Amino acid sequence: MTAQASRPLLPLALLAGLWLAAPAGARLILVWSNADDLTVNGNCSLREALEAAQTDQAVDACPAGSPTETDVVLLAWGPYDLHLGQLAIGPGAVIVRGAETPPRSVVRGLGASRLFEVEDGAEVAFEGLDLEAGDAREIAGQRVGGAIFGHAADIALRDVNLRANQAVSGGALYFTSAGGHSLLVERSRFEQNDAVHATTGQASGGAVQLVLGGTASARFRDTELVLNQARSTVAGASVFGGALHAALAGSAALELSRVFVASNSATPGSPDAAAWGAGLMVLADDQASVRILDSSVFANQPLAGAEFSVAALYLQATVEAQVAVERTRFDSNGGGLALRGIELSAFGSAAIRATDLLVSRGPAYGLRAFAQDTSQVDLGHLTVTAHGNTGLFLSATDFAHLELDNSIVWDNGTEVAAYGPAVVDPSNLIGVDPGFVAGGAGDFHLTAGSLAIDRGDAGLATVGPWDAGHAPRVAGDETDAGAFEFGALFGDGFESAETGFWTAAVP
Repeated sequence: MTAQASRPLLPLALLAGLWLAAPAGARLILVWSNADDLTVNGNCSLREALEAAQTDQAVDACPAGSPTETDVVLLAWGPYDLHLGQLAIGPGAVIVRGAETPPRSVVRGLGASRLFEVEDGAEVAFEGLDLEAGDAREIAGQRVGGAIFGHAADIALRDVNLRANQAVSGGALYFTSAGGHSLLVERSRFEQNDAVHATTGQASGGAVQLVLGGTASARFRDTELVLNQARSTVAGASVFGGALHAALAGSAALELSRVFVASNSATPGSPDAAAWGAGLMVLADDQASVRILDSSVFANQPLAGAEFSVAALYLQATVEAQVAVERTRFDSNGGGLALRGIELSAFGSAAIRATDLLVSRGPAYGLRAFAQDTSQVDLGHLTVTAHGNTGLFLSATDFAHLELDNSIVWDNGTEVAAYGPAVVDPSNLIGVDPGFVAGGAGDFHLTAGSLAIDRGDAGLATVGPWDAGHAPRVAGDETDAGAFEFGALFGDGFESAETGFWTAAVP
């Protein structure tokens, strides 16, 4: 080993114990050194291993990749500091996998460069890694994706921690495709990533930015987005999505399942600008589809901005887009400020369905829903409580459909403000104490004497199989109003084929 290596080579017998077994039909390339070089000096660095995988030729001490099999680049213990700048991957298939035993493998950009660019045609999986301190803010024309920038590629992240990365858009991850490519994120964590607007572009997606078209798709499961931020230092500049910003067109699809979105923030450049979703911002156009389910959106907050800023979720569906938000808890977002918690807007002939939601202890406005043109917005089994101004604001134009069913609206300044032909069904319990177990402590389940029990109508279209706690929705003679069904035992999800419901939120 030359002096360039930051630690000596490990014996092969010891190296063999560091990694998971490679999949059948895979070609192994063992990274023996955590140096960052591309020099013939008798080692196998991460940069050299990726070169060997992509060229199918030996590079320094790294064996040649395979032209017919998936290459598995196996890292030992980190850190791997990228003194020479970002690593490019593609085209072709490769798995970049960290050590199985602690300490974890860590790839670091040292605040000087992006970590990975996944190029057109690549199929890449990142597994068991920490990706830290990548910075894409100074990459001319590509100030996106501090840790990973993927375009027209297929990418999977499994058990990956993305921490303290920065960009103008997509602080940790920027994924874009106009074709049939996919992004899959499982059992991963995005923490303290930053989308920063100082001179050019716009701050969007503190942790993640998605731009999907055609039949592209993105799916996040059992993943946390925590303490990320989108911020601007330019007067008058708005910011978009403190944790995640997604823009979908064509027939693209997005799913967030069992995702925890907490303590993210958004700071526009001046008080007259807006923070569009300190937690999440999603724009669905054309025939795109979005589904958010079994998730929690907690304590996200615009740190400045005009009163039309949105704390938890800003979601807009246009043309023929289809959106579902199901079994999700929105709690303690906005810090009680004169802001909006959730905003749902449908235009054209788009449809939004929001069911089994807890919207509690938020900013001045809880949930605002708009249905325009010939669009349809259906709200069912909501619990909306503890907002200083208005719990539910409903607005529909003449040819649109907006309906509220089977819901509890209680302890808000104004419970429901409805305009146009918005329908408020008799199954709702509005302005009447529902008898929460301990609302002040955040427990909004019903007590035995609650007037919400059997208040609802199980025959309405918004009634699904599970409540916000994933218990069976109809436990008594009738369904209950609100997000939680009284007396229902927790459903493990196997009956509905959701066998992953028990999966841990993070590794």
